Amino acid sequence: MREAQSVYDIHIQLLRHNDYYAKKIYFTVCVFKGYRARGAYRVGNIPFEKIINERYEGRERHKAIARYKELQREYPQAIAKNDIIK
Repeated sequence: MREAQSVYDIHIQLLRHNDYYAKKIYFTVCVFKGYRARGAYRVGNIPFEKIINERYEGRERHKAIARYKELQREYPQAIAKNDIIK
């Protein structure tokens, strides 16, 4: 009997977080696998498997953007999302 193969997409995200309590801005760069089961990104209770999760402070915005672009070159087939607009 054949084993079921997992179909997944690689996702890269650059997100901007505003911490209103501490009054700080953070940028997060994530790379994760999104498993697809019947068109939806979910297999059981595990929708995503994180590969990389890096957090940068607001002053390090340029480092976060550079890392995001570096990961885009490393994973050219990935689905990229850039959400840092204020």
